[in-house]
Amino acid sequence: MKKTIYLPQFDKKAEAEIFGKKITVRYEGNESFPRNLKVKEQFYVVIDGEEKVMVLTRNAIGSWHFSLL
Repeated sequence: MKKTIYLPQFDKKAEAEIFGKKITVRYEGNESFPRNLKVKEQFYVVIDGEEKVMVLTRNAIGSWHFSLL
């Protein structure tokens, strides 16, 4: 399911694909998404007005892969 997510610490929005607790943000269409993210680092994310915490699970190769905690 595609949704818009918001990362308050970077003040950036992105289109993401969300499947259960997995979030995928593709490069295409999200060129302004922060590129200096590190694997296993935690980030606050707002999805549908609800603040959650997600962790980057894989280096960005075409897309970023996160998991919700």
